[in-house]
Amino acid sequence: LRHEMDGARYHAIARAVRATPPARVGLALALTALAYAVLAGYDALALRYVARQTGTRMPLARVAATSAAAYAISQTLGFAALTGNAVRYRFWSAWGLTAAEVGQAAAFVGTTFALGVAGTCGLALVLEPAGVLGQLGVPAAAARALGAVLLAGVGGYVAWAAARRGRPVAVGGWRIPVPGPGTAVAQLALAAADWGVAAAVLWVLLPAPAGGVGLGVAAFAGAFVLAQCAGLVSHVPGGAGVFEALMVVMLRPALPAGPVLAALVAYRAVYYLLPFAAAVLALGAAEAARRRARLAAAAGATGAF
Repeated sequence: LRHEMDGARYHAIARAVRATPPARVGLALALTALAYAVLAGYDALALRYVARQTGTRMPLARVAATSAAAYAISQTLGFAALTGNAVRYRFWSAWGLTAAEVGQAAAFVGTTFALGVAGTCGLALVLEPAGVLGQLGVPAAAARALGAVLLAGVGGYVAWAAARRGRPVAVGGWRIPVPGPGTAVAQLALAAADWGVAAAVLWVLLPAPAGGVGLGVAAFAGAFVLAQCAGLVSHVPGGAGVFEALMVVMLRPALPAGPVLAALVAYRAVYYLLPFAAAVLALGAAEAARRRARLAAAAGATGAF
């Protein structure tokens, strides 16, 4: 990234960020809200999957609020299995789910996300123009082959779910329910919507999002997915630096590095930092309210004596 930004200057990038039209920022904020609503679908589908086995249900508003906080924190800090699932456990267990149910639902969310990564990355590798792949130094033939393997794996999962028809599988002493084919297709649809809306947030922040930069939507979406997947594989929190470097490289034929980085800075602020700050404040308020309720209950019990 430092090599790509060698000719850029901090003040020029800062001016470009401040010059982003308010209408585009507003549209990016609206798309971010939509993206987090789609992400809530992961948790809602997971809890419906668990409810079919246990009968335990939670109101959708609670599910959406918990999901937004979990994703806002995990997408910024990384290590979702620890950060996002810790938030889920904190609230889901308080609302009546057992540890086993929370574990099942969290595993389902992780599976849905992994399917989305495999499906979207596989599709991007298969369809992305050879010129974009060449920017990364990746042989097109190898990329196509890897993409086909990933897509075959996703298709195999759907076929397996259809063949099992909801019958559980036994692993050691555990019986794990298998999602039905309808649930498997819903998992893929949610993942596709998630990645599509997330890409749209950055698209509208680019200097000429309507295609005036000679970049097609499909090619941009593929580049976005590949850069995000690389960030996930790197295990850097939020893919910070990795995602930006690859986007700058892959968009270089259409846009110079400076404007792209300015859009990426705005994207980080809108899609990651604002939701993260809101989630931290909301969690702090929820914990404070819980402490006050406990103190009030303790004071009431003391007064009864």
